[in-house]
Amino acid sequence: MNDERFEAIHPALSRFYNFLKENHDRHYELLTNIFELEGTDIVEDLTEIYFQISGEISSYHVRLRNLLNQEERLTLEVFRDKLETYDNPKHFVPSEKARIALDSLRTSAKTETDKVKQFAIENDEQLADIRANVSDLLNQLDEKNLEIANLQDEITRLKKPMYWNLANSRELEIGNLIISYFWNRLANQGIYLDRSHIETDGYNLTLYFQTDRNPRAILEKELNEHSEALQQFCRVIKPVEFSYCGAKGLMTAKVVLLDKPK
Repeated sequence: MNDERFEAIHPALSRFYNFLKENHDRHYELLTNIFELEGTDIVEDLTEIYFQISGEISSYHVRLRNLLNQEERLTLEVFRDKLETYDNPKHFVPSEKARIALDSLRTSAKTETDKVKQFAIENDEQLADIRANVSDLLNQLDEKNLEIANLQDEITRLKKPMYWNLANSRELEIGNLIISYFWNRLANQGIYLDRSHIETDGYNLTLYFQTDRNPRAILEKELNEHSEALQQFCRVIKPVEFSYCGAKGLMTAKVVLLDKPK
């Protein structure tokens, strides 16, 4: 703005200055928002912010160059108009001086163009490095996400109650049905009945469960509220009765399989 050579485009330069100031404030706000980024998409968000600001700054360089070139075109037009109004041929600029001025202008323009090209090359190299780093980070994130998924699967498995594996008998099937009933149908109560062992004579069945993983004490009274529902659910002939065995520290479930013959 202090250069007399660009007085003709001072209004345009002033508008461009205000435009840069507004975009500087917007870029500053974007950079400030980096501290609020979180989650798994943070690398993609950072890359998007970088490319947005970098691309806009490159376009500002082009706009400024075109604006300064506009001053040069205006100067040549004024020079041509003055030539057309002169009547005395002595007032014309010698061709050699004009040629020197044009050569100087061409050299200056080439220098600025070379600077812009060099800036573009350096910018491309930086972008290539950033893309390589981002690619490595994305690969690392994929590996970590896979580890997290595996850990989540393991946590989900560990949160489930312990069933009798290979339940190939009627007694073990009934035990697993009782565990499933209190876990799936009453999941909001958070009742764990982890399998322990069984005792049976073919007519009566006693199932033993561990309740230590529950965040609270499980009372036999609250389990017996479901005795009749469990009778139908397990398809047994009498309601299931729960009692706590203090000697073993286990919750027991009494199940009648068959009536003993008299």
